[in-house]
Amino acid sequence: MSLMRGERIGYDATKMLFRFTMLNGVDIINCEISSAALDDLAGTRGAGGFGDRNAQFDAYRAKIEELASKQFEVRPSKLISVFAKHLRKP
Repeated sequence: MSLMRGERIGYDATKMLFRFTMLNGVDIINCEISSAALDDLAGTRGAGGFGDRNAQFDAYRAKIEELASKQFEVRPSKLISVFAKHLRKP
């Protein structure tokens, strides 16, 4: 079962993560994606990044949620973390 869209929480500059939630039925799954993974999705890594993390998350939200959902299917957890390594193809 794929996760469903939850809430956009926002960027945590201290941890360099964007936090959001997804839903597994009625259960809330906390999710986060690293700045490096966000920049890789946008193709801006090493180029100063993407200025507005909220806009960046919104622009790539469907792909980010797909990545989180796939991770959840492999290893269900109450916290799903998406890092740059999860974007690389084997």
